Amino acid sequence: MLNFKYSSLLCLSATFCVAAEIDLTGDNKLSGEVLSMDGKGVVTLSTPLSEQPLYLNVSHVEKVDFKTSADSNREFNQRLTLVNGDAFPISIGSLDKDSLKGNSPGMGMLEIPRELIDSVQLGLFSQNTIYSGPSDFSDWQRDSSGSRNWSLKDKSFHVKGRGALSRDVAFPEKYIISFRLRWQTEPHFQLSFADTLNAGAKRDRYLLEFDASGLDIKREAAETKRFTPIVVAGKKPETFEEKEITVEIRVDRSTARLELHVDGQLIGRYTDPVPDTPSGSGIALISQANGGAEQFIDRITITEWDDRSDRHRSENRGDVNEDSIIGRLGERFGGELLAIENREEGNVYLFGSDFQEKPIELTESEVSTIFFAKDSDVANTSGGLVIHLVGEGKIHATECEFGEKTIRMTHPLLGKIELDRSAVTRLERSEAARKQKEAEES
Repeated sequence: MLNFKYSSLLCLSATFCVAAEIDLTGDNKLSGEVLSMDGKGVVTLSTPLSEQPLYLNVSHVEKVDFKTSADSNREFNQRLTLVNGDAFPISIGSLDKDSLKGNSPGMGMLEIPRELIDSVQLGLFSQNTIYSGPSDFSDWQRDSSGSRNWSLKDKSFHVKGRGALSRDVAFPEKYIISFRLRWQTEPHFQLSFADTLNAGAKRDRYLLEFDASGLDIKREAAETKRFTPIVVAGKKPETFEEKEITVEIRVDRSTARLELHVDGQLIGRYTDPVPDTPSGSGIALISQANGGAEQFIDRITITEWDDRSDRHRSENRGDVNEDSIIGRLGERFGGELLAIENREEGNVYLFGSDFQEKPIELTESEVSTIFFAKDSDVANTSGGLVIHLVGEGKIHATECEFGEKTIRMTHPLLGKIELDRSAVTRLERSEAARKQKEAEES
């Protein structure tokens, strides 16, 4: 276990502040200023509760959430994935037979050996944000019977008992809704969207429900059968040990198509079986909990869905012993990516194929995905700590220490890296480290 010397902590500025909320085992939380966290999860915390830094035991720390990190929902149009599954946004500079050079937000200039790269995705499109919050109750209407049950705590809507919040949203033809739900005892939650608010008893809308029976999405219609199941995902509350769930719903009204993602995993793609896709502009958060049961809803985002960047993500990589490149229109080439050259017209990808003697030259706008040949000698390693970055990045670390503006970390493949602290959204123990801890305790 890595031991941080107290003398190294004293050199930090007295005004230095890395405010965070720390999730501990047993549904406990602690807030303070994080000084360091090692790969096994030991956190050094400065808190008004103690004159000296606190060293939180590894068995109690689950996650460190930096709630003030800016731009956490920002998307970038290029992403690199390493052979161990780590992925982060990058702006590609060049590539030769040995390595790829590029600039990654928060990590700066990187030179990555080819054998460590699994794939690169290009043409990921920024989504137009329609709503992100909550920060206050502006434009939200509380139902009269449950209005007193709602409050705002730490940028989360908090509801105790029954109640509903609703608002109008300018939904585009294709949109994404995402949110996080947390509960104390048992969830009794509904999300109504594409709704005609203040309409009669029957109306056209989608209704997501999450309670003891699991997670599902129904289609309510005013003129036909009132409720038609679209999604029956199961996912009962007891499967979520931390009593929280992150849900993302993608809707394409032009094709009556929906996608459901739970905690970052695609659950399925579905088609609305009822004609005339709901066109309402309303969204409602509805608590059906009895008594004083408490629920929290936060990290609510509504964005325009540009699915052009999704088209080739499910592609089979093909022969793992060679590079392969997928074009913007779905064409595939197998062979070797010889180089990425920066020319006057922009980056050009030179690809050697068995089908012709001269390399194929592709402009960056013509490339969708590049898969790199697998090197069997490269260990698929990960660290005990997971660092989440802006742009949906996620990298492992074996250790890290905080400075005033940077985080110094050791990556299991890339070695020493210095991160811009503003690029980090949260830290948590890796699944492998979690399982190891459970094995040691059993």
